[in-house]
Amino acid sequence: MRGHSRALVVVAATLAVVFVGGLAITEARLVQGGYSVVILYPGLLLAMAAGLFGATFSMLMQTQRRTSSGTLDDVEAAASWHTLLVRCSFGVGAAAILYFFFRSGLLEGSLWPKLTDLKFEAFTQGTEQRIPNRDWCLLVIWSFVAGFSENFVPTILVKTEEKGQAGKAGVT
Repeated sequence: MRGHSRALVVVAATLAVVFVGGLAITEARLVQGGYSVVILYPGLLLAMAAGLFGATFSMLMQTQRRTSSGTLDDVEAAASWHTLLVRCSFGVGAAAILYFFFRSGLLEGSLWPKLTDLKFEAFTQGTEQRIPNRDWCLLVIWSFVAGFSENFVPTILVKTEEKGQAGKAGVT
């Protein structure tokens, strides 16, 4: 089992480095051209941070359950650095994938954020205090859920694949 765990850690770490490295390289090239990932993909970094927070919150709850009903070995396994790294990477990655589902328009409706409408609104009329609008809040909530739930984004992927296959079958 240890060999499998180490391989999973290596794969997850490699994917995280490739993703973050690709984001950094893209950002560097865009900055040279006068653009930024923050400008081109508003909310992406916030979504990733919310996914990370969701994953850590999930791990905290899982640790509490294991300490109350499990053995010391269960707690140690849940708290190992490679388990934490994989869960955090999954949370960030799931939130990033969900962001691009929103961006593509594959998830639309009143429950989903409209990334084109992300803005800050006046807290009260006549003040300069600004708060995130409804779409910012929805982005944070759903990104948190994506990081928290290990099944949320995979379920969306499966349903999207099924819709794509049904559409493909109807075309031929």
